[in-house]
Amino acid sequence: MYLFELSEIFRTARIAAGLTQKDVSKLSRISTTTISDFERGNGLDIGVLTLSNMLRTVGLELAAIPCRRQTRTLDDVQRELDAELLPKPPARQRVRHKRGEKKALRH
Repeated sequence: MYLFELSEIFRTARIAAGLTQKDVSKLSRISTTTISDFERGNGLDIGVLTLSNMLRTVGLELAAIPCRRQTRTLDDVQRELDAELLPKPPARQRVRHKRGEKKALRH
C-alpha cells in the first residue's frame, strides 16, 4: 500500500468516526496542518510515530505484514503490455470443402 492510499483510508475512518481534523488534532496532539496535509497527500514525509498516533485516534493501527503477492518488475509490466498490444494469431478454423473440391485443390 502506498502512503497516499493510507491517507485516503485515514480520512474515511476519521469521517466515519464523526471526528473533524480539529478533533483529531486535540486528541492526538498533532497539528491540524499536519493532519490536513496528510489527508491531501502533501504530508507524505510524516514520521512513523506521528502516523501511528493519528491512526490510533481514528480507530486504525499501523502494522507490518508479509506481502501476499510478489512485486512486479518492469519486465513483467512490459510482457503484460506486449501481450495486450500484439495481435493474437487467428484461431484455427475448419474448412468444409464440397465434394470434388478437395481433389481439385491437390492437383
